[in-house]
Amino acid sequence: MNYKFDSQAEIVARARTVSAGATELSVKFPDDEAWGERGRKCRIMVKQLGRGNTEMETDYGDVDLKIYERVRLNGSPALTPFEATKMMNVLGQAQVVDSGLVGDGAEVELRVFGGTVRHTVKRVPSAEEVHKLHKAARQWQNSRGQTEYRLYVEPGAKLYEACGGASEDYANAIPAIHKDAVIREVIREVDNELEPLNDESLF
Repeated sequence: MNYKFDSQAEIVARARTVSAGATELSVKFPDDEAWGERGRKCRIMVKQLGRGNTEMETDYGDVDLKIYERVRLNGSPALTPFEATKMMNVLGQAQVVDSGLVGDGAEVELRVFGGTVRHTVKRVPSAEEVHKLHKAARQWQNSRGQTEYRLYVEPGAKLYEACGGASEDYANAIPAIHKDAVIREVIREVDNELEPLNDESLF
């Protein structure tokens, strides 16, 4: 029987917490609104240290804890902000296992929470669509040698749908974070395809 990711199913996982020690957490999978909120609130800070060296720090603040309070079930124990972020990172994993361009489209296999899923995309994004995605999905500001980024999942999810993304490995709707991961991998594959056909440079 093939694995099917079910965003509506109750999730029970072992965890170690400050408040309850070794215990079980029971939660529902965060919805797209929660993942979007997380992307908007997350701060990715890159500090220039000089001589080409940088330091990166990711700060989710208290957004993950607020999301956990909304999704926890059956009297699951309280979490610290760092424990909630660890939980969200595990639930939101979408690691590429395999990918490739097929005709005018692409196929991508993701390792997600609980198993692996396969996606097909009918067509690859155009260069214009990729440009608009990068512009809409990322915001940043500079301050005293530090660059602060915020990454949004909604634009990637919309582009996935516009390109005919689909999967039979889901019991319910495909989460936006999975759609975003797939379309970004397709873009990476298209970028890697742009190579000279002979020894002379094309540009």
